[in-house]
Amino acid sequence: MKISSANKNQLDDIIAIENASFTCPWSRQSFEEAMNSDNIRVLTVTDEENRVLAFSCLLIIEYEAEILNIAVSENFRNRGIGKLLADHMIRLCHEIDVTDVFLEVRESNISAQRLYEKCGFEPIGKRKKYYTTPTEDAILMKYSFPDKI
Repeated sequence: MKISSANKNQLDDIIAIENASFTCPWSRQSFEEAMNSDNIRVLTVTDEENRVLAFSCLLIIEYEAEILNIAVSENFRNRGIGKLLADHMIRLCHEIDVTDVFLEVRESNISAQRLYEKCGFEPIGKRKKYYTTPTEDAILMKYSFPDKI
């Protein structure tokens, strides 16, 4: 498996994974804007046949970052790909002197919460009615680098 910056040729695969993973998926335009942004890194995990297995979007603003989304193709879930990608984003943030990484996760998405906790994220709060379709609270989670101020 290989993690790299996404390219426009992978956009259809990314959107297919997004649509299968979320009840309120991003639009093609949202992904295009993310790929063209100086502050957002869109990453993909591909296999030896260059199929997109997973993707993530990471917003970086100065010393803080936010994982905007992360999704693994349904056929490749529960194989450690999500953790591989999350760990990669954390390493990337560490390399560029980010001090804290944040994310929101649906309160009902226990498997994602467990994944993030395995990566070192801790719940720090709740955002009421953050998600729609269905309406649900979000758990706000934070990763702080131990060797950063």
